[in-house]
Amino acid sequence: MMNGDEYIWSLQAMKTVVYINGQKVRDYYSHPVMKPAFNTMAATYNLTSNPELNHDVHALIVTESDLTGGKVNRFLKILQSREDLLARMKLQRAMMRYPAGVSGEGALPVLSSTPFGLSPTIWKRPGAQLHTINNSEIT
Repeated sequence: MMNGDEYIWSLQAMKTVVYINGQKVRDYYSHPVMKPAFNTMAATYNLTSNPELNHDVHALIVTESDLTGGKVNRFLKILQSREDLLARMKLQRAMMRYPAGVSGEGALPVLSSTPFGLSPTIWKRPGAQLHTINNSEIT
């Protein structure tokens, strides 16, 4: 699995051009508006690739891909069950307590966890609020 530096290098290799406040920005990953979010993502890649950084978070963040059977970052795993959602929520809570304040800096990992279509108990109808999950199920 790639680490945080490799993640940033992969962004550089794409040569994507982004417009921020109407200005063309080639190095968007280092722009002050975007950098905190990309630093957050890089930190999750570091935690995934190096168990020595934090054993507890590493145990939560590394999971098996349903598509390939290989190891993946849990933030990149496609949610397919209630257990997947609970594991993601547990990881998000652990990341909020992580010393670098990782998940507070960027919304990208959180945005990827929208659980549409998991089950009728999660989404009762379009526009409905999430089904309440007890804290005892997450901690």
